Amino acid sequence: MNAIRDLLLVVDAQPSRIGATMTRSAEQFEAAIGALVEAARMHGIPILVTAGALGERRAPLAAALAGEPVVWRSTVDAFAAPEVALALEGSGRWNVAIAGAASDIGVAIAARSARARGFNARWIPDACAATSTLAEIATVVSLAAEGIPAVPLGATIAGWQGDFAAEHGARTLELLAVPR
Repeated sequence: MNAIRDLLLVVDAQPSRIGATMTRSAEQFEAAIGALVEAARMHGIPILVTAGALGERRAPLAAALAGEPVVWRSTVDAFAAPEVALALEGSGRWNVAIAGAASDIGVAIAARSARARGFNARWIPDACAATSTLAEIATVVSLAAEGIPAVPLGATIAGWQGDFAAEHGARTLELLAVPR
């Protein structure tokens, strides 16, 4: 984790699509995405938001993402939308932290595509929701085998902070306590 080199990619953070069978409730998902986005903003980390849509049918995004530009796409792979690939490649940031839903579909596919394009990809499992517990376990194992690590939300936020005595340290400690 490096606040100078990281970029946060949020994929399909649409809580209304989180069903009863998912690994996190919509409320847990909102809280985790909220903490992650707040930490990224505090540390000047660019945030790229992409979400699935069918034409004008767009599920609302997590509240924490208000004000962030969104690339709406009809593709499963976020990188299949040219605007996403261009934004990441043009950012000058090659460490990509990925969060969103569903971790076993959109997040995993985006992580694999990021890695294939030369990015240092990692995903944040507790800022994601999978379609099932088994799917989440399979995602952790398969992505790790492909060299894409799962880095918990707390480690990501603390890593961006670096020193709790520095600016934003007290707020970072509060964010680490957010239930997820």
